[in-house]
Amino acid sequence: MFKIRPSLTRRVSLGIAAAWLAWLVAAGCGGSGGTPPPKTYRVTGKVYYKGGLPLPGGVIQFQSQSDPSLTTKGDIGMDGTFELVTLYQNQQLEGATEGQFHVTVMTRMSQTKPGDIFQLPRAYTVQAKDNYFPIEIEKPRDRRSP
Repeated sequence: MFKIRPSLTRRVSLGIAAAWLAWLVAAGCGGSGGTPPPKTYRVTGKVYYKGGLPLPGGVIQFQSQSDPSLTTKGDIGMDGTFELVTLYQNQQLEGATEGQFHVTVMTRMSQTKPGDIFQLPRAYTVQAKDNYFPIEIEKPRDRRSP
């Protein structure tokens, strides 16, 4: 009938082995049997410019001082409000872990200019309760050339 070439058989076998290995790794990363997720606490807030105007969109990131491997971020709405989530393995956990955080705010990019990045000078502390942070940033200077 037809002959299967050894090189094709080897490629198919390697493909199946790679898929099987990927499934095993994914099955072992989180869920049952893995390290339990860290305890998180609700974190909300509002980002506004000095003078009181809300930041109309962007992203806020809280970087843990004790566990920099955790990524904690939130989208900033058009009214300046945000709610944090922590990315842990293949899960999104509501809130942030307890502790001290360095905070970075990134404004939205526009079609004509990149977004601004603000690294806040002081650390923010998430406590074992619901947390609300009003965050004030400087209004960026206009970048247009004179």
